[in-house]
Amino acid sequence: MGAGWKDRTVLDLACPDLRVGLYYDGGTHAGAAQKTKDFVQIQELKDIGWDAVRADATLLRRERPRFISQTSKAVARAVAAGR
Repeated sequence: MGAGWKDRTVLDLACPDLRVGLYYDGGTHAGAAQKTKDFVQIQELKDIGWDAVRADATLLRRERPRFISQTSKAVARAVAAGR
C-alpha cells in the first residue's frame, strides 16, 4: 500500500495507481470496537495518501446513487492530484 502502511487492513477493491479503495462493511462492522478500528484504518489510509469509500448493505440498497457519487468524487480527486 505504500511506505508507512502497517498491514492492518485489506481493501475489498483497490486501484493502486489512483490510491482509491472501496470497503464493504458486513455485519461484523456493527459493534463499537469494530467501528473504532474501521475509523483508525481510514485515517491511516488517508495519512499515506489513499482515499477510501465505505459502503454497507443499507447504503447500496437505499442510496446507491450516493455511493456512486462518493466513489466518482474519490476518483476525480485522485486524477486531479495527478495520480
